[in-house]
Amino acid sequence: MGALLAVSLGPVQDFIATARRTRDLFAGSRLLSEAAQAAAEVLAQAVGPENLIFPAPTSPAELKELGQAGIANVLLALIPEGQDPSGLGQRAVEAARAYLVNKAQELFAPKERALHVEREAALAQVEDLLEGYYAYVPLASEADYPQARGRLMALLVARKNTRNFAPVSWGKEAFKSSLDGARESVLLLPDDPKEADRVRLKLGLRRGEYLSGPDLVNSSHHYPPPHVGGHPQQPTPHQDEGLSLASTPPTIPAGWA
Repeated sequence: MGALLAVSLGPVQDFIATARRTRDLFAGSRLLSEAAQAAAEVLAQAVGPENLIFPAPTSPAELKELGQAGIANVLLALIPEGQDPSGLGQRAVEAARAYLVNKAQELFAPKERALHVEREAALAQVEDLLEGYYAYVPLASEADYPQARGRLMALLVARKNTRNFAPVSWGKEAFKSSLDGARESVLLLPDDPKEADRVRLKLGLRRGEYLSGPDLVNSSHHYPPPHVGGHPQQPTPHQDEGLSLASTPPTIPAGWA
C-alpha cells in the first residue's frame, strides 16, 4: 500500500521564547504554522492532497484555507507505493526552512534595516533556527494503520531525541541577544550609545537592546488585527520609550450596548 510519513518542525519553544509582547508571541507561532504549510504543500504536490492525513485537505485550495486557520507543526501523510518517503520528508523540511529564510530576506530588505543589520549572519541564524525531523514506516493495509501509526510516532520521538549538533557558522565575539542570550546580536550600531539608541528606535527596538536574526524576524513580522463580529479591530497607537506599539479597544458584543 505504501508508507506512512511523519514530519515534525520546531522547536516551538525557540519560536516563542524571544517574544517581548503578545504580538511577537503570535508572530512566532504564525511563522511556524506558515513554514508547516510550505512543507505540507510540497507533500500535497508529490502525493496528492487526498493522501495528506494531517492536515487533511481535499484540494490545494482547501490546503491554503487550512493554512489561514493555522497548521500544526507535525504533518502526517500516506506515501503511495513506488515513491521515496525519505526523499519527500527531506524535501518537506527543506521547504519549511526555505520559507523562513525567504521571509527573513523580505523583512531585512528595506533600506533602514539593510544598513543596520548584518544580513548574512542574520539569515544564517534564521536558517539554523528550524529543526526538522521525519520518520516513516511501511503500511501494508488500512487495517494495519493503528499499529503503524503508533510505531511511526515512537520512531519520530526517538529521532528528535538524537538531534544533530553541528558547529554554527555565524558565531563571533559580539553582544548576545537581549531576549534569550543564545545567539549573537546582528545589529550594526554606532559606537556612541546615544546614536546607537536612535538607530534602535528607528528600527522599532528598545533602548539598549541587542537582537539576533530570529529576534528581528519575530519583532518585525506583523499581521493584520483579527476580525471580531465581521469588523476588523482598529489599532490605537501609543508610545512606550519611543516605540510605536498597538493596542485594541475592548469590543462590546452586539445587543449588550
